[in-house]
Amino acid sequence: MMKKAFVLFLLIAGIVLVVLAVNTYQESSASLDVLGLKLSAHDQSGQQRAILYFIFGLVSLAGSYLVWKKR
Repeated sequence: MMKKAFVLFLLIAGIVLVVLAVNTYQESSASLDVLGLKLSAHDQSGQQRAILYFIFGLVSLAGSYLVWKKR
């Protein structure tokens, strides 16, 4: 029973982290089109944070799969 709860926790944490990574990455860049001139700005620390969230999310999802498979 404890293994099922741990797998569920890892699965939910992985999904939340991947969604958070996508949202953080999208918020870290912006673009503006003025008179045919495209201006863009990027937040380097926001993109790095998004990459970390994505990596932790994938590790969590992989961990949940491995623990579930081991049952």
